[in-house]
Amino acid sequence: MQTFGSFQAVFNANGGTGTLSEVGVHEMGVFNLGVSYANPKIQKQCTADIEEQKRILGKEIAGELNKRLSAIQAADTLADLPVLDQPGNYKELTRDRKGQMSCRVSDAERLIFRPAQQPPPTMKNGNMDWRQVTDVELIKIVDYHKK
Repeated sequence: MQTFGSFQAVFNANGGTGTLSEVGVHEMGVFNLGVSYANPKIQKQCTADIEEQKRILGKEIAGELNKRLSAIQAADTLADLPVLDQPGNYKELTRDRKGQMSCRVSDAERLIFRPAQQPPPTMKNGNMDWRQVTDVELIKIVDYHKK
């Protein structure tokens, strides 16, 4: 079993997603959208129990991070995320963060991640094909608006 945030997804017998309920620690053996961690710091931030997350990140960020992690867990591909979790504001980044994506965990802070498949799958127009991304690597939580 792999620990994943502080929410538990309940899956029905045919493998579809069910309800999300807050629990102390979430243990799941299977993820729809594959998740890996770029370093031990982001892994701890994402997998610690909720009280440890609040201590490390603060109450607001810990709560929002768990909402994003629950959506990531429930998604089959990146294309599902904006539908499952509209407040997450999922988007592709540009310039020095090209190839990475972000989602909102506070007014300023973002969870930065990228497709695990490198180079990421693209459409004919060169844009990332979110429907083909089935694994992500979580990189860090950062305020990338700060200079």
